[in-house]
Order: sequence, then C-alpha cells, then structure tokens
Amino acid sequence: MELEHLKQERDKLNTETQKLRTESKETTSRVKRLRLSLKDAKAKRDEENKLVQEFKQKRDEVNKKIKAHISALNKFQEDLAKLKASSGPMHQTRKELERLEWKVQTEVLDVKQEEKIARRIAELEEACAASAEFNEKRKQLRKITSELDDLRKEAQAYHEVMLQHAKDSERYHDDVKKAYEQIKKLEPEFKEVQQKVALARREADEAHKTYLDKYKSIKGAEKFEQEKVHKKKARAMRAEANDLMKAFKEGKKLTTDELMIIQGYGGSK
Repeated sequence: MELEHLKQERDKLNTETQKLRTESKETTSRVKRLRLSLKDAKAKRDEENKLVQEFKQKRDEVNKKIKAHISALNKFQEDLAKLKASSGPMHQTRKELERLEWKVQTEVLDVKQEEKIARRIAELEEACAASAEFNEKRKQLRKITSELDDLRKEAQAYHEVMLQHAKDSERYHDDVKKAYEQIKKLEPEFKEVQQKVALARREADEAHKTYLDKYKSIKGAEKFEQEKVHKKKARAMRAEANDLMKAFKEGKKLTTDELMIIQGYGGSK
C-alpha cells in the first residue's frame, strides 16, 4: 500500500514536471519568435538607415552644384547689370552707328568733324559689343537658371526619398523597441518557469528515488521470506527423500513421483 502511494506521488510529480516543461517550451518558443522578429526589424531598420545616408549624400552633392550655380548666377547678374548700363538700346545704337558710318563715307567733312564722328563711332561700336555680350550672357543666364531649377527639383526628389526611408526606419525602430520590450517582459516569466521546472524535476527525482529505495527494501524482505520458505521446503523434501530411499532399500515399490523426489533431493543429503 505504501509502495503504491509512493508510485502515485512520483507519477503525479512527473506529470506536473511534464506540464511545466511544456509551458517552458511554449515560453521559449515565444521568446525565440520575438528575437527573430527583433533581428528582422533591426536588419530592415539598418537597411533603411543605409538608404537614408545614401540619398542624403546624393541630395548634398546636388546642393553643392546648386550653390555653385547660384554663385555663377549672381556673377552673371552683376555682369549683366554693368553691360546693360553701358550698352543702351541695341536697335537705336546700331541705327545711329550705320548713319554715322554712311555720313563719313558720303559727305565731305573737316578734320574736327571727322574726329568727333570717329570718337562717336568708337563709342557706338563699344556699346554694340557690350550689347552683344549682354545678349549672350542673358542666354547663358537663362541656361543656368534652367539648370538651377532642374537641380532644385532633383535635390527635392532626393530629399523626399530620404524622408520616406527615414520614416520607414523609424517605423522599424518602433518594431525593434516593441519586440525588445516584450522580450524584457517575458524574461521574469521565462526564468520563473525554468526555476519551477528545475524544482519539479528535483522533487520528481527524489520521489522516484524514495520509491526505488522502498521498492528495493520491500522486495528484499519478500525475497528473504521466500528464501526461508524455500529452505524449509527443501529440508522437508530432503527428509521425505531419505524416508523414501530407506523404504526403497527395504524393497518397497515406489511411484514415479516418489522416484523423482529421490532423484531431485537425494536420499543421503
């Protein structure tokens, strides 16, 4: 009865241990899934951060070109302002220049008149050259302005892509924090379950040892009693065999079973 009680107690503890081990495996599985989620979120976040830096670098390179274009644009505007002041209306300047050149070619002028007209022609030619340079620089200015607009659009496009990757990085970073917080939250539960499993395992092992010790003790006593009974029976059988042998020698006819007793236990033992 005591042995059966110990066996039941041991089996109960083993069942409880198995239940706790199952719970521990479930908690471990949850932690593993969260760690995988954490690792995945970190990888995605780091990739997004890498793209943020990549597009930031591209944007900054375009911004450097924008600064250079703005500097060139300012210089052209200064030059244009000076040329505009010295050139005057191109149509009128060209018309007056042609008139004076025709006058020199077709009229008889004294020296003073020719010198005066020559000086004026030089001024007009310089004004025409300035006006031509003004027009050329204005074309270049329009080109630089167009390029500047394109560069600003390109920089803005890079900036928007960079912001999108930064936003995605922040989202993945939030996932990292959530997974980390969940893991931290599970750690006490995980440790507690592990401790319970270890304690239940020790208790089950101790119960099993107690059961085995008792089993050996009981079985040892039973074996001792069985050996006593066997020895007593053997002595009785030897005594019977001696009596049968004595009767056989005296000429008594023995049965087969009686002869087997003599054969098994010997008549002289």
